Amino acid sequence: MILSRFILPLILLLCGFTVRAVYLDQFQSNPFYDYVPPAWDQTVYHRGAVAFSEGDLLAVAPGETNKFSPLYQYFLGILYRLFGVDLRMVWCVQGAMGVASSLLIYAIGRRYFKAGIAFTGALFFSLYAGNWLYEGTLYRETFMTFLELSALWLLLRMMDRPGWPTVLLSALSFSLFMQSRTNNLLVVVAVLAFLWSPFFSRPEKGKKWLAPWLIVFVIASLPLLGWVKAVHGKWGFYDQDGPETFLFANLPDYSGKEYKFTPQFHEVVKTVPLETGPVIQFVLQNIGEHPWDYFQLYLRKTFYYFNDYETPNTVNFYLSQEFSPILKWGIPFGVLASLSLMGFFMLWRERGKWNLLHVLFAANFLMFLPFFVTSRFRLLIIPFMCLFAGYTVHFIYKAARDGIQQKKKGPIAGVMAVLLFLLWATHTRPLPEGKIRILDLINIGSFYMSNARLEDDQSGLYYYWRAWELSRTLQPVDQRPELTRRALWDYYRWQAGDFDDKKDIESAIVAYRKALFFDYGKAEEHGHLAQILFENRKAREAFIEALRSADMDPGLSSPHILLAIVYNHTLNRPLKALFHMQRAWSLAEEKDKPDFHQQIKSYLDRLVILGMIDPSVSLEDADVLRDMALKSLPHLTFQAPYFHLPENIGTREQAENHMISLFEHLILNPKANKGAIYRQLAEIHGTFLHDVSAEYFYMERARSVGLNYEGFERERENVRARWATAQIPWGPQPLGRAGS
Repeated sequence: MILSRFILPLILLLCGFTVRAVYLDQFQSNPFYDYVPPAWDQTVYHRGAVAFSEGDLLAVAPGETNKFSPLYQYFLGILYRLFGVDLRMVWCVQGAMGVASSLLIYAIGRRYFKAGIAFTGALFFSLYAGNWLYEGTLYRETFMTFLELSALWLLLRMMDRPGWPTVLLSALSFSLFMQSRTNNLLVVVAVLAFLWSPFFSRPEKGKKWLAPWLIVFVIASLPLLGWVKAVHGKWGFYDQDGPETFLFANLPDYSGKEYKFTPQFHEVVKTVPLETGPVIQFVLQNIGEHPWDYFQLYLRKTFYYFNDYETPNTVNFYLSQEFSPILKWGIPFGVLASLSLMGFFMLWRERGKWNLLHVLFAANFLMFLPFFVTSRFRLLIIPFMCLFAGYTVHFIYKAARDGIQQKKKGPIAGVMAVLLFLLWATHTRPLPEGKIRILDLINIGSFYMSNARLEDDQSGLYYYWRAWELSRTLQPVDQRPELTRRALWDYYRWQAGDFDDKKDIESAIVAYRKALFFDYGKAEEHGHLAQILFENRKAREAFIEALRSADMDPGLSSPHILLAIVYNHTLNRPLKALFHMQRAWSLAEEKDKPDFHQQIKSYLDRLVILGMIDPSVSLEDADVLRDMALKSLPHLTFQAPYFHLPENIGTREQAENHMISLFEHLILNPKANKGAIYRQLAEIHGTFLHDVSAEYFYMERARSVGLNYEGFERERENVRARWATAQIPWGPQPLGRAGS
């Protein structure tokens, strides 16, 4: 009695608090420890909770869609009101809820098993690392797990001692659990349906308490329905994101795991509105037309649901291990899944029927099966997995002991064979990217970049670099070059601007070049680079960058100013200088045009005096000025259909001179063969300048203006493959956190 009532619960308390204390200590090095990421579900809960703590009774998150049930943000709001907006307090409270959940599992388990089995199940729950991870996030799964276990424990108490106190508490707890996420209603319905025959239908047990239970449940559930009406302007479910997730997770090309929009989804949403009725109707019709495809889809979902891989949505379990090594030492999900599946069916066979643990196990599984599988969505089933796993461990122990005593190896051999098969079946099957996704590395890098600590920038760059290296090693269908390039572009563009502001010209030039390696088609940045190159007495490089900028964005004024200066002062091409002056004037802001006009008029008058242009030429005659400048351009000839470079171009200098002519034709000649020019620019940058980013950019430009010949798409795809797998042409790779 002392062992089961005091010692075992005390061990659970000590174990639960110890592992969580170690985890929270290690968690402090994680950027998520004191930072709420923007544009995540966590942001909605956090901002809504802050609003509630500041007096907004609706707890509406400003600037967010508020598409989730607000119960969790009310819970957070109360914590913020009591302790201030302190994430550390949230992690401590949620950790305590995790420990309390293990005690509830033990108490519930004792209703169905011996104390040793209940203890083993509760200990498994305490040692499952996924619980620790999500107790340190602003997601509602820890909160919901505690509510679910509390509701079950209070229901069992009500069944033992029906009365107003237990009925009120049981109905209220189930109402709160259901309100925390709309599809939790399935669990409530399943429990009530299962208990109808043995409890609620019997006069001597719970029949007279069913109506009061339902009345309390309904009344307690109404306020948040009013919140939905007040916030969204119409009646609806507590959660408003159901149709979208239900649709993409119920299309035949869905992988069966992770949050990812598929090609079929993008096609379907063109004709099917993201509303509950139309989406359900479409899916049901599609199932009727393609039953085999949907059978395979749900088989995949079931497989991945019980697979050991902790499928990430936003937080990645495996990346978190780099900050909190203790996560590596928790019980793997695949072990729990294997043991629990065995226990589920062995207990059913032993007792000949289901109990509430079977019902809750099945309901929590079926509740998410129509949607997508991620690690945190499985947390609600973990308590029941742990109890069945505890039963299996004790069954194996008993079978082994009996086998040794009776010298029979058959029973234990059969059990172990099934267990080994299940362990193999649930063995980790990660995503094509591996356990850690490109997106996970980009996310954590961006969080390092987002805070005010400049020393964290190096860590952010480290994770961006890792994302780049991961992407380039994958199969083309799994690569994310646009994502990785965008992140690294942002970093180096910020760095370039910072150096520019500090007048560190040499460093700014290097940073601009690095930024443009990742996103070559930025006209303004080419223009900025041209300006600082010119200020650093690198006129030829500045001239080329200005030509690139003027071609990329004809609406920019600044590159034309620099081109006018170079043509006039360095190259002695006054007619070209005049054309670019006129373009700069026409694109300038209205407040600058009068002074600009006067300067250009003086220059034009000087050319008239020198006899270089006719006195009748006006600054407003843009086409005339263009034609005069165009006359000095060399004639270009292209050899169709492939438009390769002329054979006499064999050196980098010759290629650059030809490139300048190509740019001049693009800017000055409205009849230029743009497809052929961009094709040659791509060849110059790839062959002579060894810049695959520029090569791919100009191949895309050639395609965008309609260039097409036999073999062009193959050439473009080859260039894209090199662009997607390119090595960063400088090094070494930055060191990460703590020199990692």
